[in-house]
Amino acid sequence: MQFPDLTEYRYLGKPDPSVLNVGWLDVAEPFPTGDVTPEELATLLRLAKEPVNRTRGWHRCGICGVNPPIVAGRGDDAVQLGDAEIRVVGCDGTIYAAPNLIYHYVEAHHYRPPDQFLKALSCKQSNAKNVEV
Repeated sequence: MQFPDLTEYRYLGKPDPSVLNVGWLDVAEPFPTGDVTPEELATLLRLAKEPVNRTRGWHRCGICGVNPPIVAGRGDDAVQLGDAEIRVVGCDGTIYAAPNLIYHYVEAHHYRPPDQFLKALSCKQSNAKNVEV
């Protein structure tokens, strides 16, 4: 399921204009690529281990089609991706919703999320914790 970055969140339940989509990718739509810092990638992995809106099934990566679940990390850091979302609260209070597959998209496909989302990952005010909305 693809939604353009920074559009109104509309995935589970009714539309929520207080939450913005990030990282809902599909092979049929181009997406920005580039580097992220190791710290940003590590924060995405940590957030993937604290999911919200868990689903009953698995979502396949729409880019490479690898069979779910996709496992990220190793040992105690390992987490299965493709069945939940993460939330990030920016320093300005903006809430971002992303599939937990965002870690895979960044690590394997070099997806570069919007700058304001990346800044939110390092925001000390929010400590980049998942929140229910």
